[in-house]
Amino acid sequence: MITTSPPDTLTDKIVVFTGRLKRFTRKEAKKKVYSVGGLCKDYITQTHKNFILVAGRNTGSKYTTAIRLGIPIISEKEFIDILTRDTIRETRRRT
Repeated sequence: MITTSPPDTLTDKIVVFTGRLKRFTRKEAKKKVYSVGGLCKDYITQTHKNFILVAGRNTGSKYTTAIRLGIPIISEKEFIDILTRDTIRETRRRT
């Protein structure tokens, strides 16, 4: 699923979701991204280089656009793994 190596953080990244996620609703997933310092958009543009696309089931045109623009595409599992690491970092930073 990944077209480039996955990022090590969601902080300061713009996360876009495509397809159906198994573990989270879109709203829940967006809250998680915001909680670790990332942003969410509903679309991908060429002008931003710090996009990440999280691909669930039955992806749409955003998936094709991400491939064309060379934007990293990660699975829901990879999203959860990165999110977990970011949450741990954020918790340590606050203490």
